[in-house]
Amino acid sequence: MELALCLMKIMITAAVAAPPPAPAGDLFDVDVRALAETWERERISPEDPYALRHAGLKERLQQLASSFPETIRLERAGGSVEGRDIFLLTLGRGPERILLWSQMHGDEPTATCALLDLLAFFGRHRGQEWVEQILEKFTLLIIPMLNPDGAERMQRRNAQGIDINRDARALQTPEGRLLKEMRDRHRPFLGFNLHNQNAATTVGDTGRVATIALLAVAADARPETAAAGTGPAAGVLAKQVTAVLYEALSPFVYGHISRYDEDFNPRAFGDNLTLSGTPVVLIESGGNPADQPADFGVKLNFVGLLAVLNSLASGRIRNANPAVFDALKRNSANPIYETMLQNAVIVTGTGVPPFRGDIAIRAEMRAGARGQAVIADLGDLAVYTAHRTIDCSRAMVTPGLIAWDPQKSPFDAGGNDRRYLERGVVTLLETVAWQDLARRRPEAGEWLRRPRQVNWGYLVTGVPAGGGPDDRIRLAEWLSAGGRACVLRPETGPGGLEAVSTVSRWFGLPSLTAEEAAEFQLPASWTGIAAEVLPRYTSKAAEKLGIPRRGVIAQGAAADLVVWDIPDGSTLDLRDCRPRYIMINGRLIDLTREEAASYGRFLGRN
Repeated sequence: MELALCLMKIMITAAVAAPPPAPAGDLFDVDVRALAETWERERISPEDPYALRHAGLKERLQQLASSFPETIRLERAGGSVEGRDIFLLTLGRGPERILLWSQMHGDEPTATCALLDLLAFFGRHRGQEWVEQILEKFTLLIIPMLNPDGAERMQRRNAQGIDINRDARALQTPEGRLLKEMRDRHRPFLGFNLHNQNAATTVGDTGRVATIALLAVAADARPETAAAGTGPAAGVLAKQVTAVLYEALSPFVYGHISRYDEDFNPRAFGDNLTLSGTPVVLIESGGNPADQPADFGVKLNFVGLLAVLNSLASGRIRNANPAVFDALKRNSANPIYETMLQNAVIVTGTGVPPFRGDIAIRAEMRAGARGQAVIADLGDLAVYTAHRTIDCSRAMVTPGLIAWDPQKSPFDAGGNDRRYLERGVVTLLETVAWQDLARRRPEAGEWLRRPRQVNWGYLVTGVPAGGGPDDRIRLAEWLSAGGRACVLRPETGPGGLEAVSTVSRWFGLPSLTAEEAAEFQLPASWTGIAAEVLPRYTSKAAEKLGIPRRGVIAQGAAADLVVWDIPDGSTLDLRDCRPRYIMINGRLIDLTREEAASYGRFLGRN
C-alpha cells in the first residue's frame, strides 16, 4: 500500500518534475545531472540495496506493471532451483532488442535496484520525446534478479552451490539455462551484464577506489568471432558503449572508473553470449568514494544506462571513440580500505605482547552484513591506501572492551552511554532479572531500532527454583531474542538449574555462576599493564558471554576498537592512558568532541 501511494504521488507530479531539456552533446542529448536529480526524487528502490529480497522485488514489479500497463509488461520467465519466480520485464516495441540482467550473483544487488528505478522512470516519463524514441526503436528485455535463491541468502552462488556466471557451457543451473534461452529466443544486438565487485578494488596505480568498472567483453574481438562475422563490429559497439558510460558517469566519479581486469573466460556468460552474436558490456559497481551513501552506485547505474539508451536511439553512439575503453586503467589488486590506523602500538586482547603495526578496516557489504565493518589486515600496510588515515604513532590500539553492568536494564529510560565510551567500553551487557523476564516479553524489534552509542545485549539473571514448563518458555523467548548468557544465583534450586542448563544448550549459550559473571563487571578504575589486564574484558569476555567476532584484533574480527592516547615513555599502564577515539562497527567517534554519534547496535539473536 505504501509503495502504491508513493507511485501515485509521483505519477501526479511527474510532468513538473521531469528533467529539463539539455543542449545536445556528442554522445547523448540528456542532462546526466538532471537525471541524477530525478532519480533522487523519484526512486522506488530501498536506500540500502542489500535490504532487497525476492518478495520485495516481486511486490515492486507487480505494482509497476499494474501502474504502467501501457509501458511495462511483466511475465514469469522461469524459476530458480528452489522454485522462486524469475521475472522478465519487456518495454518498447522496436525491432532491435537489448537484454539487461542483474544479480546472477545473489549478493550483488546494486544494479537490481537501478533496474527497478529505470522501469519506474520509463513508466512515468514515456511522454518525453527522447524516452519515446527509445521505446519506439528498441525492445528492452530486463531480468532484474537472475539468482533469487542466492539473493535470499545474500550469497554469491545459487542453491546448488554453483556460480551461475561460470555455467555458460555446462548449463547445469536452471537460472543459466533461462538466460541462454532468452538470448537464443530474442537474439538481442546488445547485452548488459550487471554486477558488484569488491568494494576495496582500486583504479590501476592511482590508489583511488574503483566505483565503476567497465568491460567490453573480450570474446567479441577474438579471431574466430571475426571469421564468423560477429567479431569486429560487435567489438566496436561494446567499446563505444563503455565510452558513453565513461562520459556520462565522469561528472560524478571522475578518476574512479576502471577497466574490469578480465580477458577471455571460456566459462563466463558474457563471453559465450558474445560468441553467439550478442556483444555484452559488463558494469561492475564497486566501492564508493568517501562520504557517498550506500546507494550511490544505484544512481550511477541508473544514469549511465539511460545515457547509453539515449545515445543508441539518437545515433550519437557513432561518435563514441572505442579507444576510450582501451585507455582505461585496469582494476588493481592493491585494495583501498575505509580506514587505516597507522603505526600504532597494537594490543590484540589475546595476551600476546604489544607490537607496532598498521590496522586496515573495510566495510562488509555482502552476506547481509548491514553496514558492519571488519579488520581487513594488520601489520606493515604502508603500501596500501585508505579513505581515511589516522596517525597512531603516539597511541595504543586495543579491541573495544566488553563489560557487564548488573545494575542496568534494557527497560531503563534513557541512559548515558558516553560514560562507557570514555572508559573504552564498546559493548555493554545489561541485565534482565527474573522478575522482568516473568512479566514482560522481549522487545527485540524495538531494540534493533534503538539508537545507542554502544553495542549492547543482556544477560538473564535470577532464575527461580521451580524451572517448570512456563519458566522454560519464558527463558527460551528471552534467550532467542538476544540473551548472551544466563547468570545463576546462589538461591537457584535444582529445578531452575536443570531448566537453565537445558534451555541454554538449545542456543549454545553459557550458564555462569554469579562469581564468574562478576569477573566482567566494569571496575571503578583501570590499573595495570594493558596487555595483561585487558584480555579479561576483550577476548575472554567475548568467549564467556557469547559475543562472536569481537574482543580481539585479528583479520575478520568486527571493527570495534579503542585508540588510547599514551604519554611519552609510557609502560602502557592503563592509569596513564585515555581513550581518544572509539571505533564502533568501523565508524569513528572522536571523544574530544561534545557529542558521540549513535553507531552502536543491539546484539540480538534474530
